[in-house]
Amino acid sequence: MKSLEAFLNNLGDGAYVLDQEGHTVLVNRRFCEMLGFTQEELAGQNLHEKIHFQDHEGRLISFRDCPIHLALEQKASLENVETVFTRKDGTLLDVLVTVTPLKLDDFTGTITTFKEFSNLARKLRSADYFQTLYDQAPLPYQSVDEAGNLLSVNTSWLELMGYDRPDEVIGKSFSTFLTKES
Repeated sequence: MKSLEAFLNNLGDGAYVLDQEGHTVLVNRRFCEMLGFTQEELAGQNLHEKIHFQDHEGRLISFRDCPIHLALEQKASLENVETVFTRKDGTLLDVLVTVTPLKLDDFTGTITTFKEFSNLARKLRSADYFQTLYDQAPLPYQSVDEAGNLLSVNTSWLELMGYDRPDEVIGKSFSTFLTKES
């Protein structure tokens, strides 16, 4: 187990080993840095109750419904599962988790690695992010309703058509802006 501990401490990702009952056998340095716990605080503890008891909205995740626990119970692997861990200070950390069954001499359990993906995940899920992409696109874009009336236009569209503000064109028929040449 010492060589496994040395290996885990050299990983750039957080990592921990659980026994068959879900108790912490070891956590690596990166785990401690990311979540604020010490190895001593977690030794022998049910890690689910410490770091994986709630989802993004703060709803409780039961031990029996936890995908990490299910992988342990079924001796199965999980790869790149999006979830959230709770730091010691109570803040949430978005993570990608990989769980692998571990059989080492007379020990059976799992090894779990995780990496943070908070900033990218939030951006990609954010409607504001996509609205900014639309608004700042270098090509002109517009959206229309079923009748062909403009619902929205981006900055490039306004510049191309010679307008300053969206409210000058929103609600007008798109056909108003077409010429015989177009």
